[in-house]
Amino acid sequence: MGNVNLEDIYVTPLNRITTVGGDVLHALKDSDTGFNGFGEIYFSWVEQGAIKAWKYHQRMTMNLVVPLGEVRFVFHLTNQKDNFRDEIIGEEKYFRLTVPPRIWFGFQ
Repeated sequence: MGNVNLEDIYVTPLNRITTVGGDVLHALKDSDTGFNGFGEIYFSWVEQGAIKAWKYHQRMTMNLVVPLGEVRFVFHLTNQKDNFRDEIIGEEKYFRLTVPPRIWFGFQ
């Protein structure tokens, strides 16, 4: 595996389709940048003000989507002491973050 950088995190705007009775929110399809096969999907509820950190995956690419509310993600590389990257996504900024393996992250 080659070197990984915080610039390797993709930020992809997602479609929100307004329909009567409730919106349809696009998340990921197999032709999207960042799709790297399918392993698992899970959802996490984050209480306001709570911090969930640190997460690290040796081989798995993470695709992060926030359909409700707003979540701040902080990314960090072990070998770069003061190098952090922040991204805030959610209802008003409906994006997908694609995070390659070997990047530490937490969220609030």
